[in-house]
Amino acid sequence: MLSTSSTLSLYDLFSALPVVPGLETEEDWQNHRQAFVQSLVPVGYAEYDLAERAALLAWRLRRLNRYQTDAAARGESAPAFAEQALDRDLARIMRYEAHLTRQLQATLDRLAILQRPRRAEAEALVRRGRPPRLYAPTFSDWGPSSSSPSFPDA
Repeated sequence: MLSTSSTLSLYDLFSALPVVPGLETEEDWQNHRQAFVQSLVPVGYAEYDLAERAALLAWRLRRLNRYQTDAAARGESAPAFAEQALDRDLARIMRYEAHLTRQLQATLDRLAILQRPRRAEAEALVRRGRPPRLYAPTFSDWGPSSSSPSFPDA
C-alpha cells in the first residue's frame, strides 16, 4: 500500500523496482505476488516465470492507479499547479499505462498458450467421465462395504 506520509512522484511511478522504498512495503508486494502467482496455477519453470512477470506488471499498474488517485487529490488542494502538472504528464502516463497493460496481456496470453495442452487434456478426461490426472479421491469415493477406495478406470 502507499504510505500516507509520502506522495508518489513520477520518478517512483516509472520505477522498475517491485517495491518503492518509503511508499510500498515488501510485505504487501510479497502478499500480492504470492496470491497472483498462485491464482495462475503455474506448472514448471517457464509458466512460473511468466506468472511472476504478470504479478510484477499488475503491481506496477496498481502503483499507476495510486499515482493517479494521489494526483487527483493534490489537484483539489492546488488546482492551478496540479492542472499544469497533469496536462504536462498526462500523455506520458497514459502511454505508460497502455504499455503496462499490453505487456500484462501479452504475458497472460503466453502463459495461457503454455497451459492450453494441460487444460485441454483435463477437459477431455472430464468429458469422457474420467477425472483429470490431478484427481484426489474423497471419502465419498469409498464404497460402504469396501475397505479400499474405488477409483474410476484410468
